[in-house]
Amino acid sequence: MRKIVRKIRNFFLVPATAPLYIRLAPFVFMGALTTVLVIGGVAGWNYTNSTAFCGTTCHTMPPEYSSYLSSPHARVECWECHLGRDTLTRQLPRKIAHSETAYAILFHTYEYPIVAKKMRPATEACETCHYPNKFSNDSVQEIRTYADDEKNSFETIYLILKTGGGTKRQGLGLGIHWHIENKVSFLATDEMQQNIPYVRVEDENGKITEYYDVSSGVGPEDVAGKYLVTMDCITCHNRTAHSIPAPTEAVAQALTKGLIPNDLPYINKQAVALLSVSYPNQQAAFAAIDGLMSYYAKYYPQLYSQQPEKIQKAIDTLKDIYPQEYYPEQDLDYTTHPDNLGHIDSPGCFRCHDGKHLTSSGEAIRLECNLCHSIPTVSNSSKFVTNLEIVRGPEPASHTETNWMALHGKVIDPTCATCHPPTDPATDYTKLQGKPPLDGSFCGNSECHGTEWTYAAFNSPALYSILDNQIIELKAAAPTQAPIGNAPVTYENTFKAIFANQCSSCHQGANGMGGLDLSTYAGAVKGTKDGPGIDPGNPDNSLIFKIQSAGNHYGQLAAAEIDTLKQWIAGGAPEK
Repeated sequence: MRKIVRKIRNFFLVPATAPLYIRLAPFVFMGALTTVLVIGGVAGWNYTNSTAFCGTTCHTMPPEYSSYLSSPHARVECWECHLGRDTLTRQLPRKIAHSETAYAILFHTYEYPIVAKKMRPATEACETCHYPNKFSNDSVQEIRTYADDEKNSFETIYLILKTGGGTKRQGLGLGIHWHIENKVSFLATDEMQQNIPYVRVEDENGKITEYYDVSSGVGPEDVAGKYLVTMDCITCHNRTAHSIPAPTEAVAQALTKGLIPNDLPYINKQAVALLSVSYPNQQAAFAAIDGLMSYYAKYYPQLYSQQPEKIQKAIDTLKDIYPQEYYPEQDLDYTTHPDNLGHIDSPGCFRCHDGKHLTSSGEAIRLECNLCHSIPTVSNSSKFVTNLEIVRGPEPASHTETNWMALHGKVIDPTCATCHPPTDPATDYTKLQGKPPLDGSFCGNSECHGTEWTYAAFNSPALYSILDNQIIELKAAAPTQAPIGNAPVTYENTFKAIFANQCSSCHQGANGMGGLDLSTYAGAVKGTKDGPGIDPGNPDNSLIFKIQSAGNHYGQLAAAEIDTLKQWIAGGAPEK
């Protein structure tokens, strides 16, 4: 040992009289060693940040790795989201903070299912690629679903997704990405952020609006001093790189791509049933899937004998899907990590937009389908042309109530059918008990009224008394039907207010719908090319009275108001 130490000392402490190459040798050696260490360090850093290391060397990652490979972010490296795109001096401390995971791997101290707890904020991950102020046009989305019948009948749901975005300063900042342009904070009471009893919105002027889930029992005293999460991309896109589809979705995708033959009788029902069971292990799962062959041998022997390759193709595909749905060794499956990008299999949007997050004055975070997308249009194989309905133009004042989705079924009147006629004219919405018939009309939309919305608060007991009061207010919101006191019935005293409330959203100004302007007396008298709006002394020749008398008009007046209108016109229709 002493000889080795002496040789090392002599190598580095070279006498001045030694040849030049001997005196340079220590410097060359140290330079080479430094180079090797630097290159090795960089290589090690890059390898431990690589997808190969995270997904294969780190043996806790099989679920996340397999879902990542089929995600839209399959070409984004793991570190770009989990460490954030930043300088080495900032990334290194973050890497050290993650070193506890190495201990957990070595000593098997993980708690399953694994949940990422140290994700970088969206500003350091998502927004380095996705510019939040960019406006995205509306886009048509197609969702294909299959029935549980023998023919695996399919329906296609079309909707227009209002992605929006941009900045409000440029007249944009609308649509789904409104949540990024505006400051929205919330209190979550669980690790997965699925239970959100409090939401806080701050507008560009600093005005704060607070919403409380009225069924949660949470009040201001429970929020005071608590940490609020600021809403960003990951609040909704929480599984964008690691989404595990539900069995219904996975089978629908396989049928659409032809990976599972869709002419196999009842294959959608059978496949979803097989994938919806959590088997003790993969061997048991595959044995159950192999049972498909016996199913068709028993119930469809001719198919079994003539086309066994089709059945085998379905079996092979299901065996490919199952390991992507269940990871028994990690207590993980498609249900353990809720996906917030939607509101069917997880609460998603309905965590806040459920209709029961209210301000102190009773205004709700709006639960309304067409805030984020158009009303879904359902089509099937019998329809060669599908027409998408886009709602535009003015709405009745009632429709702008923040609780309208929960109220609308309780305040139906004959005027509803003016804009939303049933397929069968004999259907009277005012006499319905329960939901409208699923007849393909606006109100009979099977995707809306044919679905049980588990996470929406349509029937929350905490809302009953609040909604009852709002129904009373809506029904009492009609304009004055006659002048107060002894004032005469005139345009200024009576009908100016009535028209403004019921009619002027469409019939106002020179460009009023149909050429009719009811915002002024002169415009009301003038009417349109079809005749005078008001013919003093002659109600039956007055266009306004004729339209209102026919009923079911978009801006329909109450019966008492129509009687007053007739008397006013018959009496000469005085302006003042």
